[in-house]
Amino acid sequence: MILRKVDWGSYPEGAYNLDTNNASYLKLAYTHRTLGVEHWYCCLALHDTELVGVDPYAADLTFEQKARVAYEMLTNPWFHFREIAKVPQEGADPCAFGIHRGSFTLIWVFFNNIDIALLLIRQQGKTIVLSELIMYLKRILRNSRTILLTRGSDLRIETISKVKSMRDCLPGYLWVHQRDDADNTEVFTYNNRNNKLITVIAQNSKEAALNAARGLTTARLFSDETAFTRFIRIMLPAAAAAGTTARKIAEAEGIPYGNIFTTTPGKRDEADGAFVYKLFHDGFFWEEALMDVPDREKLIELINMNSKGDRTLIHAPFNHRQLGMSDLDLYKAMANAGGTHEEKLRDFGLQWTAGSMSSPLTVEEAEKIRESGTSPRHLEIHRDNYIVRWYYSEEEIAEKLKVKHIIGLDTSEAVQRDAISMVIINSETMETAAVSSINESNLVTYANWLGDFLIRYENTILVIERKSTAPTMIDALLLKLPANGIDPCRRIYSTVIQNREEDDPLLKDFQRYRSARDARFYDSVRKYFGFQTNAASRDLLYSDCLKNAVRIAGHNVRDKSLMSELLGLVVKNDRIDHTSDAHDDCVIAWLMACWFLLYGRRLDHYGVSNRILMKRQLSNSSDDVSTEDIVREDEEQKALLAEIDSICSQLVNCRNPFVKTNLDRQLRLLLGQLNMDTSTAATVSELQEVVRSERIKMRYL
Repeated sequence: MILRKVDWGSYPEGAYNLDTNNASYLKLAYTHRTLGVEHWYCCLALHDTELVGVDPYAADLTFEQKARVAYEMLTNPWFHFREIAKVPQEGADPCAFGIHRGSFTLIWVFFNNIDIALLLIRQQGKTIVLSELIMYLKRILRNSRTILLTRGSDLRIETISKVKSMRDCLPGYLWVHQRDDADNTEVFTYNNRNNKLITVIAQNSKEAALNAARGLTTARLFSDETAFTRFIRIMLPAAAAAGTTARKIAEAEGIPYGNIFTTTPGKRDEADGAFVYKLFHDGFFWEEALMDVPDREKLIELINMNSKGDRTLIHAPFNHRQLGMSDLDLYKAMANAGGTHEEKLRDFGLQWTAGSMSSPLTVEEAEKIRESGTSPRHLEIHRDNYIVRWYYSEEEIAEKLKVKHIIGLDTSEAVQRDAISMVIINSETMETAAVSSINESNLVTYANWLGDFLIRYENTILVIERKSTAPTMIDALLLKLPANGIDPCRRIYSTVIQNREEDDPLLKDFQRYRSARDARFYDSVRKYFGFQTNAASRDLLYSDCLKNAVRIAGHNVRDKSLMSELLGLVVKNDRIDHTSDAHDDCVIAWLMACWFLLYGRRLDHYGVSNRILMKRQLSNSSDDVSTEDIVREDEEQKALLAEIDSICSQLVNCRNPFVKTNLDRQLRLLLGQLNMDTSTAATVSELQEVVRSERIKMRYL
């Protein structure tokens, strides 16, 4: 089967079929191409080019053509789904199986033998693609056992009925019926190849769930409506253990295997919903760029390194726009659907509802964050399998990073718990520029990579959470940066710059620019680097900082992991926190970067200014603010204050009345040029400058 570009080498006579009559595949290929996927033609793969223009349903096919079709179907799933698969319609002839980004992802990931969690809104074909895949596997495998786990008997009957109707659409030469084929609502077999589908439904007790799960010995477990299957939290772990040997055998034999979970979002305030939410969000968010990873081993390494759980799983949620559905069509579907407001949010908004758990975000704020979600424009994959998800195109990065960017880094042990999460924001807009979440890592290796990242992107400032493994990373950076001519005091946030008084000797030492200092200096000050998180600082981040950050940058959150963590925050015991089934490492990283811009002192020490950001907020429009004008005004005001300070110093020491009169006249002229409007002060530090200027005026005028 062709999954990646290198696979074409096994089919030298193969080609991608642009002459297919199934327009949905051409549309998908075009979409993948516009998304920057190099292997955009994957879904058009055809091994045998003699089949171009051949209709598998034609009545006049020769025996050779039928044999070619059957063999292509056996070896090329894309051919089956594109040219053969039919979907029955009520009151009309069966139609071709239409593909979209969601159904393609399920097929591609499954045939990579990787677990997938597919989330689609209602009526977008999740049961159809699952049913078609089941039918296809029954046709091509030998001596196989596949298990379908559903939420109840109604969905089981519906799915089996779909599989049978899809089978009955096939040309007779592609499915050889036998009298002893089981054909009921619980078991579906194809004895010609000794294949069996067994269905299991949700159980009513823990004991029954555990007993049922122990019998789920298979290399392929498919679960439909996973988030609404009672006691799935009991059944799934037990089934995974029961199927371990079967999956190993399938891998050795080169037979497709893996687990598929299809569902709409569930209820996080219920035990099963919370279990499924954590299972999915511990996985790696799907990105089409994964289609260009050269081999499966590399793909698995990337998934495991950059996800938060211990299961190799792709989490693939697709909203209506990603599936080609307009907002108007969505609103019509919601209007015609029954159910409560929460049910509509789950069914059509891809929102995991929390029921009685309250969110710290308003409905408008949550919607603003949700609307900002998008795919990265560039995946930067490093040699250590670290992925940085850039929301700038590869060509834009260098130009965009001429502006200072702030890196928030939430540290952890990086061993299957909270990830080491990095969020980079633009200092002028607070838009999310890039995000990275690393799960498995040698900490020294990560620290070395982080140092290289800071060296490569010289306009970045690091705000690292000082907890857990942070001291190890900071120590490594205090060695690496000076060795490359970089002063860590100006690239890493420190409490010395934030908290010390102006006359403090240590502050003055930090403020002196030095590309290299004595190693003993860093040994003595290493404890001052980083943002210390404790109950008080977390409350600060989750109170005013969260409120202001969402107000300013909620529409620019962009990243799916960061977005889901923000939307997953709840109020517990009058405190904002994440639930036990969720993470907040991306949120903490984002909030620290935002806090630095909004509340950081002496930002000019790091070469950072938040004046442009704040002016944009005051004007409520980025179009009304000229970056060049603000920079020029800042420089003029700084020059004025420096000149005023110089004249004031001369006045204090001047004894000549004529010179003093002349200096006094110069001072009055300069003071008249100072901006004294406190309403235009966008930040605390800016306001302090205005107050300082007013005091000078009061003293000398």
